[in-house]
Amino acid sequence: MKRSLSTYLISWALLIAVFNVICFIIPGRDGEARELTAAFWVGYAMVMLTLLLHLIYAVLSLSKSDRDKRLLNVPIMAISIVEFVIMAVVGAVCMLLPGNLFWIGVIVCCIVLAFSVILYLTSVTVHENLAEANSALNAKTSNYRSAVDTATLLISKAKTPVQRDVAKKIYDAIKYSDSVSSDETFEIENRIESAVATLLADFNGTDNDALLNSKTDDILLMIQQRNNICAESKRR
Repeated sequence: MKRSLSTYLISWALLIAVFNVICFIIPGRDGEARELTAAFWVGYAMVMLTLLLHLIYAVLSLSKSDRDKRLLNVPIMAISIVEFVIMAVVGAVCMLLPGNLFWIGVIVCCIVLAFSVILYLTSVTVHENLAEANSALNAKTSNYRSAVDTATLLISKAKTPVQRDVAKKIYDAIKYSDSVSSDETFEIENRIESAVATLLADFNGTDNDALLNSKTDDILLMIQQRNNICAESKRR
């Protein structure tokens, strides 16, 4: 954040200096100092106003403390410097045109300034929409991720060949199933989670392989039912 803002501020100061040199140092056609008319000062003041407004816009946009919004700083800084170069050059050139054509520079600077604000607001809106979508997706997948964690624990606690076999079957079935939850899958996911936790307790409390296989088949059936619910939901 500080580096991006510092880069822009240095660039802004240098270009303002160049702009003022062009406006006040370059002589007229006869080599004499140009006459600074009232129209010149009006044009100069309006162009400087747009340049100052661009500075305020850039400082506000590059001073975001939120981590995600700071990711926008680099492209915003680059675009802002290009925009400011255009404003300063066009403004300075138009100040030198005969016939009080300074208004051309003012209009160009206002257009670039408006474009800057619109582009920034659009970028922020798109970024916030993506962040909201990611948050919603994380919320939908967090519930089922707990089942994956329990299945992982199941593998680590397996001691006998049968336990390792059923643990791997359950882990693979959960891991490679649809990870996105919904209101429709909430109930069966809780049943899967509860059944896997019960099976984990059975690893320490029973040597009945037939019972373990039976419970495993029940869990695999529930996982398949959940997958069917997910597929049907997506088709709708």
